[in-house]
Amino acid sequence: MKTSCLVVALPLASLALLALPAPARAETDPRDYALALAPDHTNVFLAYGRHQTSADSEDLVQNVSLFRYIHLLKFGHLALAPIDFVLPVADAQLYTAAGTLNGSGLGDLVYLPTIAYVVDESEKDQTYFAFSPYFHAPTGNYDAKKVINIGNHRWQFDEEVCVGQRFAGAFFVEAVGAATFYTKNDDFIPPSLLATGQTTAFSLSQAPTLSATLHASANVTKSIWVGASYYATANGKYTLATPAGNQTAIEEQTVQSVRATVGIRPVEPFLLLVQYQNDLAATNGATISRFLGARASYVF
Repeated sequence: MKTSCLVVALPLASLALLALPAPARAETDPRDYALALAPDHTNVFLAYGRHQTSADSEDLVQNVSLFRYIHLLKFGHLALAPIDFVLPVADAQLYTAAGTLNGSGLGDLVYLPTIAYVVDESEKDQTYFAFSPYFHAPTGNYDAKKVINIGNHRWQFDEEVCVGQRFAGAFFVEAVGAATFYTKNDDFIPPSLLATGQTTAFSLSQAPTLSATLHASANVTKSIWVGASYYATANGKYTLATPAGNQTAIEEQTVQSVRATVGIRPVEPFLLLVQYQNDLAATNGATISRFLGARASYVF
């Protein structure tokens, strides 16, 4: 289940979009969809914190917090999460030769109901299939006259599927695929125009994004588990509609990342994840970034 926030920063001298971890990128954690194995009426409250920095020519820093609540219902082998909301909060700084650009505030509210089906091979071996449609509402902070915004000022719809396997009661593998679709942002001002004091807004659109994720995790003890993840994303091309015709703001960009996760359960209702992620490769000017983060969850 995706958990990240989007900050869109545009260098003053170009139309290039610099996307810090975007909701379109695969952002599930290991064992996210294993929640389908939990009992009926399980409630989960989660809080995420991430400190992200660039690792290439760009100089940017982003701190993201996310707050999430899930309620699970079970009907035999069928699992439903009709209540699942994520509220992101972010603060970002982009350091340029002309000075520091800042942006902070609420991100777009996300609603992501899930339906899953569990096949019990044995007491310790289960296969689960899940589908989650994501609805990102344009509720985040957005000002067309600012270079950095936390909200996207557009609707976003993700369609995500997962196939997972638990075996020997201690090992999990999951494969996740997603397609993301966007409406237009009709209140977008290119930074090159902002620099000259102009405030003419244009329409910015993005082609669909595709992503794939692989997770593997294993219990080390009853209270500690470790996981490794691989993410591959092809972010759709951005197009700017101008009086002179449509212009490509950014070509399709691909990003590949790896993440290490350590899960620690100090007492039964609590779970703490400590994570480190690093982008391995990117194309067409996408920023290489990395983050150190933690996720705390309380199950009741």
